[in-house]
Amino acid sequence: MRILLLTNLGLRMALPVIDIFVAAYVMHNSQDVKMVVIYQLAVYTGIPFTFFINGFLLRRVKIKRPIQRHAVSGISMP
Repeated sequence: MRILLLTNLGLRMALPVIDIFVAAYVMHNSQDVKMVVIYQLAVYTGIPFTFFINGFLLRRVKIKRPIQRHAVSGISMP
C-alpha cells in the first residue's frame, strides 16, 4: 500500500510538469493560444466526465464479466 501511495504521489507531482510541456507542444504546432485553452479544458472537464460514465457503466454491467473476459483473452494491459 505504501508503494502505491508513493507512486501515486510521484505521478501527481509530475503531471503539472507534463501538462506544461504538452501545452507548449500544442502551442508550437498550432500557433494559437485558443488550442491550448481548449486542450486544458478538455483534460480537466474530461476527468470528472469519465468518472461519471464509469459509475454509470458499473451500475449497468457486472464487473465480473469484463474481468473474466480479460483473464480468458490473455490481453495484457500496461
